[in-house]
Amino acid sequence: MLHQRALVLLLPLVANYASAQTLMASHAGGAQARAGTSMLACPDWNGDGFDDVLVGEPGFNAGRGRIVCLSGASLGSTTAVVLWSLAPTSTQLSSDANFGRSLALLNDRDGDNRPEVVVGAPYQDGLPGTDCGAVCVVRSNTGTPTLHRVRLGDAAGDLFGWAVSAHDDRNADGAREVIVGAPCGGR
Repeated sequence: MLHQRALVLLLPLVANYASAQTLMASHAGGAQARAGTSMLACPDWNGDGFDDVLVGEPGFNAGRGRIVCLSGASLGSTTAVVLWSLAPTSTQLSSDANFGRSLALLNDRDGDNRPEVVVGAPYQDGLPGTDCGAVCVVRSNTGTPTLHRVRLGDAAGDLFGWAVSAHDDRNADGAREVIVGAPCGGR
């Protein structure tokens, strides 16, 4: 079986980047998980004083996908420590949704002192049709990350959620805006 690894590299700011790369830690995803398809630095999730890292594994569980939070404190060791992982159930997302294809951080909306995470699932099926795609909001106000809200793409084949990004608050509601890529939308 093919095992892929998401590698976290420290790249010191020096003139010759190629010779200055140092492996800090690695995370081995499961077979065909495609660990590291998306990665995102996030504020300290577990309160240990170190920022943590989110890793998308859209190929996990035959393509349903998952996200994994790695301890920033462990990035100086050989193997990164997994703080938590979140894999959607069959009642939440379709079997080939590719949850974790893209990641973005929002500001804390639920008051738990942790940001909400926007996760793309571009191959999600739904009422608009096959591969309409979706973006999901993950929150942790219970202390455990949970899939909170799903927004589907507009039409079959849109691949809504292929890319996600958080942007400054544009409508003055106190929350960052989400920009969502749908590379096949608008056909």
